[in-house]
Order: sequence, then C-alpha cells, then structure tokens
Amino acid sequence: MAEAKDIPNLAELYGQHLLSRCFEPSLLRPIIDSDNYAVAVAALDGIIASSATCYLAYAGSEKFGMLENVVTHPSYRRMGLAKEASLFAMKHIVSKGATHMQVMPNSMNEGLLAFYRGLGFHDRLGAYLRAELSAIPFA
Repeated sequence: MAEAKDIPNLAELYGQHLLSRCFEPSLLRPIIDSDNYAVAVAALDGIIASSATCYLAYAGSEKFGMLENVVTHPSYRRMGLAKEASLFAMKHIVSKGATHMQVMPNSMNEGLLAFYRGLGFHDRLGAYLRAELSAIPFA
C-alpha cells in the first residue's frame, strides 16, 4: 500500500501517464491517509512501476468499491503489475465491507476491457462495469 514517502514517485507516474503535467502531489496525501481509500503500488527496479486506487463508495446503506487510476509506466506494461496492484487495492476495500466493485473505463478498447474482465468485471451498468465479489480472483 502506498505511503507518504511514495507521493513523489506516484506524482511522477500520474503526471507522465495519467494526469496533466501540472498535477499537484499534495493532493495525494489525504487519499493515502484515508481509511476509505487504498492506493496500491507495484515497484520494480526501485521505482513505482504501477498503481491502482480503490475507494469505498455508498449507495444508500450499500457499500461498494470503485476502482480507478490504474496506471503503469510504459516500460513495465504486460508484466501483470496493474493486475497485482488492482487486486491488492480491491481486496483492501472489500475488507472494509464493499459488497461489489465498479469501474468506469476511460476507453472501451478491447484490450482494456479484457484487462477488466480478468479482474472479474463482467456486468455492464451504463458506462460502468461491475464485479460481484465471487468473480474477483483474489487467490
């Protein structure tokens, strides 16, 4: 799980591959410190190569997890790091009482959809994909 010391490396990863270059690293501190968020990282060669964020959301009294900001440095793609980080973050949020998980892909390309299917996301709810807990490969 990401810690405060990881913020500069996460900000660099996000700034280069997810968000605009003017990303403010201090925005990550409240997320990393929150018990309702999980920012999982996978490191190789001493750098954070991949990250996934999951948070606990509510619909009435129902708790569910939202997966977002799944990003991997281009040099480290197709190594299973995004899956590893995503499953770690999802498992943490499920431990907080989430009944299912949702993700809103930023693209509907087949490669991205296959990635999310591999995480257990199969049901479609408008722009969202949903995963029942029994479909998530936590093993």
